Amino acid sequence: MMTPAMADVIDEVVLSKKRRDNGVLLGFRAFFGRLSWAVQASSFWLIHSLTGFNTDPHSASAVFGIHVHMGLLPSILVLTGVLIFWKMNTLNAEKMGNIRKELEQINL
Repeated sequence: MMTPAMADVIDEVVLSKKRRDNGVLLGFRAFFGRLSWAVQASSFWLIHSLTGFNTDPHSASAVFGIHVHMGLLPSILVLTGVLIFWKMNTLNAEKMGNIRKELEQINL
């Protein structure tokens, strides 16, 4: 769903700026994609350090750390993302129809 959503966002930005600037928007997308890798690696390091996974990977605290990796942390991040999307997304079918009509009128 990333590509169709991104296309709608790009169309809205093009209409407001009256020019195509896809490179900047795709650069933001790439930045946040790479940021997610850094957050994942940092969370693995932090949780493994705090739970003693390196010294005893079968201890109760290490198993708890793995549960945090597999369930709690992804749930928190997905919920945060959904709430941000829900609050910031203003695009709907009617608005996108209007945007597409206006883009056709200015030949973009």
